[in-house]
Amino acid sequence: MPRHILVAIDLLDKDCWAMLCPAVRDLVKPVTHLHLMHVVPEQKALSPLAQFIPDGFEDAHRAESHKALESLAEDLPKGTDVQFHLRSGNIYVEVLEAAKNIDADLIVVGSQNPDLRDFLLGPKAARIVRHAECSVLVVRDKGKA
Repeated sequence: MPRHILVAIDLLDKDCWAMLCPAVRDLVKPVTHLHLMHVVPEQKALSPLAQFIPDGFEDAHRAESHKALESLAEDLPKGTDVQFHLRSGNIYVEVLEAAKNIDADLIVVGSQNPDLRDFLLGPKAARIVRHAECSVLVVRDKGKA
């Protein structure tokens, strides 16, 4: 039974948590430490637009993301031990590093049909699966499969 579960959530995909939540609820036990994580894509991808990003944007985005993760945690059974993780950078690298840091027994990611708006899809999800030092549960969106 996994004791430390890392759930990688794409907060920019409004359906991501709805897809992952039922699987996460089934995994949570009284001895489980659940880690909800969101990764903001690395700044290099945004560098051509950097001049248009207002000062304080990153701090505001982090605060909003933390509130969003807290809100998602309300869907979990009462008493669930939840910790929140916000990172910036390359998504699969940050997920793998966080899993190692918390000594995760399981990583949970979502997978949908190919779509440019999905972060944890295709090559990134595949890299997480290939390089993780623990088990990885890839939850499929049955509505789009």
